[in-house]
Amino acid sequence: MILLAAYLDPSFWNLILVIGLLTWAQPARIIRSQVLSLKTRGCVEAGKAIGTKVTRLIDLRPP
Repeated sequence: MILLAAYLDPSFWNLILVIGLLTWAQPARIIRSQVLSLKTRGCVEAGKAIGTKVTRLIDLRPP
């Protein structure tokens, strides 16, 4: 991270860019695992079985 920041011009926005490019993998892995676990929940499978639209399955408000 320091080498990449040193290669670019030393500025605040380049530092933000370097941090963003190098630290996205961990949150992405956690979010992906949560999505996969929610996808197999019984309420989601039941909604798919009765033909509920995907947008309704994603909606967080109660019916």
